[in-house]
Amino acid sequence: MCIITALWIAEGFVKAEGNLTMEETAEEYYRELIMRNLLQSYYEEYYKMHDLLHCLARYLARDESSVVRKVHEVRSSNGPMKLRRLYVMDYEMTDITYVLAKQNSRRTLMWKRSPMSETQMDVLFNKLSHLRVLDISRSEIQRVPDSLCILVHLRYLNISGTKISVLPETIGNLRNLQFLIIMGCWFLSRLPNSIVNLHILRSLDLEGTGVVGMPEGLGRLQNLHLLHGFKLQRNRSEGWCMMEELRSLSRLTDLSIDRLERTSSISEARAAELGSKPKLRILRLSCTLDPQPSEKEKRRIEEVFEELHPPPCLEELQITRYFGREFPKWMAETSSSTSVLLSNLRRLCLSGCNYCERLPPFGLLPNLEGLCIWDAAAVIDVGPEFLVGTCRAGVDSSMHAFPTLEALEFHYMPNWQKWRWDKGTQAMPRLKYLKLWECPKLMSLPEGLLFHATSLTTLVISWAKSLTTIGNLLSLQELYIINNPNLEKVSDLTALTTLEVAYCPALQVVDNLQSLKRMKVLHYEMKSLPLYLLKRIHRSTTKRKRKGVLTAHLEKLEIRCSMELIRNICQRNSREWQIIQGIQQVHVYSEDESVHAFYNKSPFRFTTNFNNITTSSSCEMPSSSGGVAL
Repeated sequence: MCIITALWIAEGFVKAEGNLTMEETAEEYYRELIMRNLLQSYYEEYYKMHDLLHCLARYLARDESSVVRKVHEVRSSNGPMKLRRLYVMDYEMTDITYVLAKQNSRRTLMWKRSPMSETQMDVLFNKLSHLRVLDISRSEIQRVPDSLCILVHLRYLNISGTKISVLPETIGNLRNLQFLIIMGCWFLSRLPNSIVNLHILRSLDLEGTGVVGMPEGLGRLQNLHLLHGFKLQRNRSEGWCMMEELRSLSRLTDLSIDRLERTSSISEARAAELGSKPKLRILRLSCTLDPQPSEKEKRRIEEVFEELHPPPCLEELQITRYFGREFPKWMAETSSSTSVLLSNLRRLCLSGCNYCERLPPFGLLPNLEGLCIWDAAAVIDVGPEFLVGTCRAGVDSSMHAFPTLEALEFHYMPNWQKWRWDKGTQAMPRLKYLKLWECPKLMSLPEGLLFHATSLTTLVISWAKSLTTIGNLLSLQELYIINNPNLEKVSDLTALTTLEVAYCPALQVVDNLQSLKRMKVLHYEMKSLPLYLLKRIHRSTTKRKRKGVLTAHLEKLEIRCSMELIRNICQRNSREWQIIQGIQQVHVYSEDESVHAFYNKSPFRFTTNFNNITTSSSCEMPSSSGGVAL
């Protein structure tokens, strides 16, 4: 759930429609804004408003909402208009609280990054008693005063990223509070017991805090939809909440449980009844890894996880620092001749599962779109069982494995040597993105990937020290190769348009890339352009057409290199200039980007600040007539 939808609910803008919860209704609104292009993709899963639309929105809401950077801007808001929402962002507005206190019409106050004393908060809380939304995240506060209880209308409280070490017991008096967000408060070690009195609380986010356990009675918060950072303690007698209290939280849609190795018994894990939660969509399970768990501890954690069977409606699963030798059977097990238990799972991430030698048959998951494996030190071989299992009863062996998978990532697999997938096994027909990061012993890409991953457009490979060749991926459009010291050949990528090469010193052959338009070469110790680039440009400019010869012209080449190479590029009689002069656009940078050279073929332009930065003798720069062009 994103912050904006939580704010909509807290402000009262969202009402539940039909069988949908308010969160689901708000998400529908959010998706509709995206479909109508009122929100635009910004970064990964983040969106933003177009600048013109944002200006229009601020103009239309000028009598109700304001972003304030200086004190006088708040004072100027006195008069006929009564601001309902105020976003304060200034590090030195120490006296603004007394100005704000005179305007008690506020319903939303966001005060970020600026310092605020306990006295100032007391003044604000006493005067702005009608606040519904209070966001003081990342502000320089260390304590929240008891006067917080005055804000009886408060529905949304965000104190994330602050240095608070304790929350007042009076927080339990905020009976209208629906969202409590405390992410990243490292100094906070315990929640007040009164938090169990917040009966209409919908979201409690404790991710990244120092909280060591949950207060007993948390199961009373039966309206919770989101619970992040639920940490386990073994001793109930000390007032800690046990996992069995999760049983009554039937409305949960998003749940993360930490320190699962502290589960007091197998029956306690079973009592949580995760599989009976009808709306659970996101589940994160994690342990605090002992550097050397005993065999008994490994068997016990396997039994605990086996009891944490999620419901079939689950869409996203993350397991972190699991130290069993085998994954739970429910992760890709079939329940009948026609179904898979986690048939709705779309995203799956395993991180730090260092003792499992085999990956489950995730290829059986019919709706899986994204799979990420991090830090699986015991995995040496990924074979057919990863795709289709052992063709047990109930599994149609003729079906595609991973039929809907679009993104696959392997990170930090130090002992992985073989990826076995022959061309006779159909799998991953929709795979678009593949990332292999720090898999130093992986020797080659599987044959099946070349034959069946016909939708693959982006490939990222880094620190694959044993990999020597990349080729024959006919749909690939973008290739990023980083720190692969033994990679010798990249060839037969006929659809490739973008190639980035960083620290691949053994690379000698770059061939049959007819569609290549953009290329980036990075090596800050590089003193001359690589031979494969020389061969490619030579073949392109001579326009010879025979097998293995590249005829397409690069549109843009970016080079990040040593100062010595920049100097050579800037000399018109150098080998480097002969290489780059046929390319439409070339950008060259030093490591700190303080020195650069820019070349454009048509219309001709060459500019550099090399002579201005260095103390060496002047270079004879290239020009269209053989002279110097700066």
